Formats: sequence, structure tokens, C-alpha cells
Amino acid sequence: INSLFPTKESLVELEPLIKDLRRKIRGVDAEILTAVRKQSSSSTRSKQDLKDAQAAIQELFRKIKEIKRKAEQSEVMVQEICRDIKKLDYAKKHLTHTITALRRLSMLVSATDQLQATAEGRNYREAANLLEAVSQLSAHFSAFGQVPKVAELRGRFNTIKGSLKSYIFEDFKLLHMPNTDNASNPEILSRLHDACLVVDTIDPQVRDELVNYVCNKEMAVYSQIFTGTGQVAKLEKTERRYHWLLRMLRDKEQVWSIFPKHWRVTRIVCMTFCSITRAQLAEILDHQAGSLDVQALLPALHRTLEFEQDLARRFGGNGNDGEEEPGRDPAVDAAMEEITDPEHVRGETANIAARSEFVGSISSCFEKHLQCYVDMEERTLMAHVDELIKTETWTADEGHDVTVLTSSTQLFAFIKKSLKRCTGLNKGKTLFSLYGAFQRVLQAYSARLLARVPKTAAGQTSGVATNSTTDWQIKLDKAEEPVICLIVSTSEYCYETVGGLAESVANNINKEFAAEVSCEAEQDEFSSTTTACLGVLVLGVETRLDDALRSMTKSSWDKTDSVGDQSEYVNTITTVLTEAGHSLSPRLSDNHYQFFCEKLAASFIGRFNDAILRCRRVGEMAAQQMLLDTQAVRAVLLDLPVLEQSSAPPASYTKFVSTEMGRAERLLKVAGARQETVLQSFTTLMPEGTAAEFGAILDLKGTGKAEKQAAMESYERLRRGATGGTEKQPAAGGTVPVPITPFAAAASAGSNFTSFTSRMAAARVGARATAAAAGASQSFSLQNFKMGASNFMSSKSGTGMSSASDTFDKAKTVFGKAKFGSFMGSFASRDASHHAAPGNARSSPMKESRSQHH
Repeated sequence: INSLFPTKESLVELEPLIKDLRRKIRGVDAEILTAVRKQSSSSTRSKQDLKDAQAAIQELFRKIKEIKRKAEQSEVMVQEICRDIKKLDYAKKHLTHTITALRRLSMLVSATDQLQATAEGRNYREAANLLEAVSQLSAHFSAFGQVPKVAELRGRFNTIKGSLKSYIFEDFKLLHMPNTDNASNPEILSRLHDACLVVDTIDPQVRDELVNYVCNKEMAVYSQIFTGTGQVAKLEKTERRYHWLLRMLRDKEQVWSIFPKHWRVTRIVCMTFCSITRAQLAEILDHQAGSLDVQALLPALHRTLEFEQDLARRFGGNGNDGEEEPGRDPAVDAAMEEITDPEHVRGETANIAARSEFVGSISSCFEKHLQCYVDMEERTLMAHVDELIKTETWTADEGHDVTVLTSSTQLFAFIKKSLKRCTGLNKGKTLFSLYGAFQRVLQAYSARLLARVPKTAAGQTSGVATNSTTDWQIKLDKAEEPVICLIVSTSEYCYETVGGLAESVANNINKEFAAEVSCEAEQDEFSSTTTACLGVLVLGVETRLDDALRSMTKSSWDKTDSVGDQSEYVNTITTVLTEAGHSLSPRLSDNHYQFFCEKLAASFIGRFNDAILRCRRVGEMAAQQMLLDTQAVRAVLLDLPVLEQSSAPPASYTKFVSTEMGRAERLLKVAGARQETVLQSFTTLMPEGTAAEFGAILDLKGTGKAEKQAAMESYERLRRGATGGTEKQPAAGGTVPVPITPFAAAASAGSNFTSFTSRMAAARVGARATAAAAGASQSFSLQNFKMGASNFMSSKSGTGMSSASDTFDKAKTVFGKAKFGSFMGSFASRDASHHAAPGNARSSPMKESRSQHH
């Protein structure tokens, strides 16, 4: 409406609009009326149509019933017509079956009479044909077993079969009658061949009974000859047993030809022979279990294995017991068999089964008695180890790609020959036991290599270099260094070769033992030897550096009034380190030399820092001179890994040396400050320092008791002001307070630095210097690995990642997989706890020392 009349002026059109709407309403009313009228008329027509349809349906039902009635009448009519025809048809069918049955019965009677006659006359060839015919005819009367005539004929047939069986067994006894040549009589052999045809027709059980009878008769002679305590029954005469069988098979070849090939009589004879031989040899071996002669055992086993392989080849190659039909081309037969024979796959399976039946059929009795062979091999290899070590020149094997000892290559050559011998004898428990012997031999060889390494003054191959004792020292001649480097290279070569040996054994041994073949223990043994040798080299160099450090601590530093060139002890340190680097770098692999440098740096820096703290009355000029010396020592240490190279040292090594020597430099800078500014210098250069550390620096400067007391009180006031007047108190029971540092230990010990030195090494230098515990043969290597691990945790990209990965590779090589995994687990858990509790990042020296050593 708003759209039609938007304004007042438009209301003029209202009246026309109303008229138009009324007109439309009238038109709609007319349409509705028309539709109602049409609907009324159509309803009447629909009712009439429905009545017509119902009437049509009733008519249709009536017609269908009429058709059905007529069909039933037609069916009755047809049945009446065909009733007589069906009777005639059934009569014809029954008559036909009756005539056929009578004819077959007549044939069965006739065939049974003929079979009885031929059986009594022992005409086996004709009897075989009649047997098959009677069997087929009898099958037709299987449903008429209650008929007297049929039952009588079946009884006669069974009786005839029993008679034939007894006749045949009587005839086969002729083959084994003494003092006769029946085995070569063509007439008897032909009759027995026909008898086999009869047996093949009678019953498979009769066939098996006959074959077993023949085998038992043949093996009775064998058992009589080789049973007992006679000369031929000894283990040394085992080969004669196999010669007897081969000769018997060859001499009675005509006898074996009478049997059908599908009986596989010769194969069954050989299997019976193997079973009897295994039982007899097992009895002999059990009787001689405590006194077996390996020299007799091994030839017997070798000949047995060869005999089994011969039988497997003979009876596993084809389905004819190793024989070919004359006049046939084997290649053509094989091709045709592939194309046309549906039994080819089953035949191949049977051949495989035959091979598996003979392989191990006799030799299995030797397995539990082969421990004496394993013991002999172990004794022989141990003797080789002793002889090789005794005749070793301790020079490089020039014919090998790697610089290793000749004894190592020869030892693995002996082991390879021993492995080859054993795989030819047994690939089960014996080979596994022999691998255990290899493990013991390799461990013994590793021990011999380690015994060649020089010992410390305490008689050990490892020790912790300290400034307070000398029992760790090793006076290592320069002529001994190449020998130790050779041992390192040899241990690395053995480490790698042992892995290949284990893989070779695992590939050859039976599957049930393959999973138990492991070389981790031997690899760890050679890794320990490598670590010990590198530790000996470190201790040897440390021993040469001992005089320089002693000269440093005994110098009169209070008389130093100027700073000049580096001190004489630094020249000595430079000379010793440079000569060691030039001597060892070309003789060690890159990884081992870098490992040596890391161990040496970790050990020497700890002693160097300890030597600094052992000095007294270090004034400003003395501190400057010592700072200059420290920087010179750091430069020498940084150059040590690359003396023979033009590349830069590893990032992890550089970081470690710079960090540890940087601590010494900061300490000397504080020590070189004037007395009135020493506190300020300490708080600036060592902001994390403690009162104990500050007291140790005052002792280093030679401060008097009164001045030291005043300075300590000033430090305490400054510290309380900075921490709000709170301090950590000692733990109950007199335990070491946390945190505490090496300087605190030095302050509590006064001028006695013995215990302080080891505790400082544990807390600040950690296992990089001493490992502070027994069993320090791997303390250096563990700490150097910790250096790489720490660097990896703090820098996970760039050069940090690369250097840490190198360290991991070296650590895995030196420690072995098992120790490497164990240490990584403990380091990861320790690193996680460190990040979880940042407030406890620093721990007591003894606690950190125990953790790092573990």
C-alpha cells in the first residue's frame, strides 16, 4: 500500500484501485464455483469406473480357475498314458544292471580262480595283473558284502593275497642265504622283480614291511662287523664304515635294480645305515667322553660330514636316487618337467627334504663332544698370542694400510683360519663356543698390549697428576713414545676388526645363536687399552713438565721488580709441549691426537693453577710477570693440536683452554692489584667470588694477619650490604656449606694446599684435571667428553655443534657403545636437573667430584 500511495496526492487513485480489486474478486469467485461443480461430477464417474474394474477382476479369477481345472485333468490323462511306459523303463534298467553284475561276478570268479592258480605257481608277473583286475572287480561289489557268494569271493581274495605275501617273503630270503650266489642269479632276480610288482599292488604296508626286511637284513651284517670293542669299531676307523656302505651299494647294484624306483630302497638303506651309525658312534663318544683324542675326533667328523654331503647330493638331486633312465637326455627331461609336470614343485620339495634328512644325520652325535676341539683351538690361539708377543719387534707392519703391530694382523689371520675350520665342522653350539674362545683370546691380547705400556711409580698404568705426590709419574723415554702410539693404533685396528669378526660369525652361525653374538665387551677392552695408552702419554709429558712447575712455585716472586720476557719455566713448558706434539702428532690418528691434547690440557691446566696458588708474596710486578707467563702458556696449549697442521684447533678445545686459563689470568689480575684496591678488583673481576676465595688471594699476595683480617671484614660488610644481610649457613652435621669454592677450602687449610688442590680441581677444573677419585684410568677421557657435551648443550648450532659432534665420535670410539650410552644418560639427567634448579647450579666440590667421576 505504501508503494502504491507514497504521498497524499497519490490518494486520488484509491477509488479506481478499489474497483479493480472488486472485479478481480468476482473473477476468482467464479473460478472457484466452476471448479467445485467439476469435482462433483468427476466423483460420480470415479465410483462407476471402480465398480467396472472389480467386475472385470472377478471374471478374470473365474477364467483362471477354469484353466487350472482343465490342466489338472490333462495331467491325470498324461499319467495314465505314461504309467505303462515307466514300468517298462524301470524293468529295462534293472535288467541291465543285473546282467552287468552277473557278467562282473563271472569275471570275478574266473579272475579269482586264475589268480589262485598263478599264486600257487608263483607266476608273479601275471599275478600282478590279475591282482589289479580282481581289486577293480571287487570294488564294484563293495555294496553287496552281505551276499554269500560275494563274501566268499572276497575271503578267497584276501587269502590269496596273504599267500602271495608269504611266498614273496620266502623268495626274498634267498637273497641272504649264506654260501650262495643268489644275489647275482638272473632268474631269481627277475622273479623278485615281478614279486615287487605284486607287492606294489597288494598294499603299501606290505611294501614298507618288505623294504624294512631287506634293510634290516643288510644292516645286520654291518652291525655284526662294527659293533663291540674290535679294531674296526674304534673312532679312528670311522671312515671304514662309510667305505663298507659304498662297497655294499656297488656290489649289490643288481639287487637294488629289482625294486621299483619310486620305492627309493637305496635311500632307505642309507637312512637306516645313518641311524645305526649315529647310535654306535654316540655310544663310542660317550664311552670316551673323558679321554677323547681331538686328533682322532676331527678326521672322523670331517669324513662324516663329507659322507653326509655325498648322500645329500646323491639322493637330493632328482627323484631317481641319483640315477638316470638310459637313452634319455637329462636336459630335455628337465625342460619338459618344468613345462608339463604338475608335480614339479612337490618333487623339488622332496629333494630338499632328502638333503635335510642326510645332512646332520650322523654328525649330530659329535656336537656335544666338540668342546675338546674348542679348547684345543683356544689353547692354540693362546700359544700364538704368547709367541707373537714374544717375537714382536714393536715396530710398524709396513705391509698394512694402517700403522699397526705385526702381531695383530697375524692373530686375526689365525682367528680367520680357525673360524673357517669350525664353519666346516659345525655352525651351531660349537661355533658359538669357539666365538667365546675368540673373545677370551682377544681380551688376552689386549692385556698383553697393556702390559707392554710403561707403569707409574706406583706400578699402575693410570694415575692422577698432582703437585703434591710423585707416585703417578712415568719416566717415559722418547724411544717408548712410538711403541705406545703403535699400541694405540693397534687397539683401534683391533676395535674395528672385532666388529667385522662378530658380523662374520653372526652370518655363518645358526639363527638361534645369531642374536647372542656380540663384540661390545672386546671393543670396550680395546677402547680401555687405547685410553690407558693415551693416559700414559699424558702422564709421561706431565712428568717432564713437573720440574718446570716446581721451579715456578720455588721462584722468589717477592724479588721481582720488573716485567721482562717470559720466565725460564715457561720456556721449559714450551719446549716439552712442542717436542711432544711434533713426536706424537704424525704417529697418532687425528681423533686420538686431539683426544691426547684435550687430556693433557685438562690435566696440566689444573696443575698449573695449583702451582699459581702455591706461590707466595706475589706482588704487583710478580703478578704481571706471571700473567705474561700464563698468556704464553695458553698460546702454547692452543697451538698444540695443530702443530703439524695449518687448520684452526677445535672449537671445544679452544673454549675449554681459554676458559680455564682465563680464570688463572683473572686471579693474577686481582693478585696484582694494590692492597687498598684489591677488594674492588676482586668484586669487579670475580663477581661470583666468595669470602674464602678472597682470603686465598690475600694469602697469595702474602698479606699479614692484621691486614687480612681488616680486608676480610670489609668484604663481609660489602657482601652483607649486597645480599640484604643474609648468608647461607653450613649444613647440619658439619657438612660442607653450599655453595663453596676451592678458595674456601684453601682459606680453611691455611698454607697447606694439599687437600685444597684436589678440591679445586674437582670444583673448578673438575675431572678435566684429576677426576679426584680412584679408577682414574678414564677420568681424563670422561672429562674431555664432558667438554664436548657441555659445548653441545650450550651451543646447538654453528661450530659448537660440529666440534661437539667430533667429540662424541671420539668418545664413542674410545669408551665403546655401552659406556658411551651410560655416560650420556647420566650427563643428560644431570643437565636436566641443572636447568630445573638454577639456584643450585653450583654444588660442593666433593659432591661435584663424585658426580663427574661417576
